[in-house]
Amino acid sequence: MRQLHSLAFDILIDLLLQAIVLFLLLNKRKGQEELAKAQLSSLNKLRSLRQLSQQSFMEADFNTRMVEQREIENAKLQKFVAQAEADADNQLAARKKDVEDAYKLKLFNLRALLEAVKMKPDERQAVEKQLQELQKERGAQIAELQAEKRRLVDAKVLPYKAEAEQRIRDMAQQQHAQAIQQ
Repeated sequence: MRQLHSLAFDILIDLLLQAIVLFLLLNKRKGQEELAKAQLSSLNKLRSLRQLSQQSFMEADFNTRMVEQREIENAKLQKFVAQAEADADNQLAARKKDVEDAYKLKLFNLRALLEAVKMKPDERQAVEKQLQELQKERGAQIAELQAEKRRLVDAKVLPYKAEAEQRIRDMAQQQHAQAIQQ
C-alpha cells in the first residue's frame, strides 16, 4: 500500500509539475502573442508613416512643379506685358507728343514770366492760377492718354493671361493624373 501510495504521490507530483510547466508555457505563449501583436502594431504604424511620407513627397513634388510652371508663365506674361506696353506707347506717342508740344511753350512762357518779371501780387496770383490751370489741363489729357494706353494693353494682355492660367490648370490636372497612376 505504501508503494501504491508512493506511486500515487509520484504521479501527483508529476502531474503537478506538468501542470506548472503547462502553465508556464501558456504564460510564455501569451507573452509571445502580446509581443507579436505589438510588433504587428509597430509594423502597421511604420507602413502608415511610410505612406504619409510618400504622400508628403508627392505633394511637395507637385507643389514644386506648379511653382516652376507658374514662374515660367509669369516670366512669359511679364515679357508679353512689356511688349504690349511698348506697342501702346508707340501707338500713342504722336498724340502724347502733340499734347506736350501744345502746352510746352505756354507753360514755359508763364514760368518765365513769373521768374523774370516783377508783378503786383494780384497779377502774380492771376499768372500762377493760369499756370496751374494749364498744368491741370495738360495733366488731364496725359491721364486720358494713360487710360487709353491701359485699355490697349489690357485688350492684349487679359486674353494672354487667361491662356496662361489655363495652361497652369491643365498642367495641374496632368500632374494630378500622373500622381494617381503611380
